[in-house]
Amino acid sequence: MRGIDKLWIHLGGWAAAAWIGWLAVPAHAGYGSPILERGQVRLGIVTHQFTRDVFDEDEDALSNPSDTFGYTALEAGLGLYRDRLELDIELGRSENEQDRFPDRNYVTWDYALGLRGLFYAAPSGRFDLMGGLAFHESTDFDQSASQTHKLERQFVAHVTAGRRLDWQERWIRLYGGGIYSGHEFDEYGESASPSGHPAEGETRSNVLLLFGASARLFASAEGSAEVEFREDLSWSLAAGWRF
Repeated sequence: MRGIDKLWIHLGGWAAAAWIGWLAVPAHAGYGSPILERGQVRLGIVTHQFTRDVFDEDEDALSNPSDTFGYTALEAGLGLYRDRLELDIELGRSENEQDRFPDRNYVTWDYALGLRGLFYAAPSGRFDLMGGLAFHESTDFDQSASQTHKLERQFVAHVTAGRRLDWQERWIRLYGGGIYSGHEFDEYGESASPSGHPAEGETRSNVLLLFGASARLFASAEGSAEVEFREDLSWSLAAGWRF
């Protein structure tokens, strides 16, 4: 079976799962936004831009230093248990080009699934400890003549300590902590090996520092801004509405 056929089959299974999840749960406003209460829903949009060193798995060497990736997606969150556990879903579609390969033209589908939990909250409610797990995947279809399709996977685990401030029925949470963010990449088409297998890449040194702030802007609207740092600076912005 050709690489692109495998890619289509892989996408088909994930798209079905993502669509079922989207129907079941009306997608996460940053890693450090306060956990939703049980039955509460948040709808919004998130954009995440990250820069990482990519290593060629076959040659066991750095192949693309400071490579930049990113996505923008619709998001939904659902409170599962008290104000302690939350389910998050993301789904997005975009068209983009790459600076390193200006002749390529990608249509990208993004989908993600995550869980976030509140581990500890001080009796005053001002200090807390949160964490979670997430899986994100991007399928990039190259519309150019090269037909160099990509499959990207991201595995995330994060823990943050936060300080919450309240003011006139609004709140802001400042937080920092650690994040494990590992990425894997498969390229099909021109990048495939002579045997027909896709070219494979990965990130290493995947433990990064995470700092951010989330806030209730007005009524039930909230937003967040975050930065991650190791080799380079990465960032994300999100905004949503709680119901």
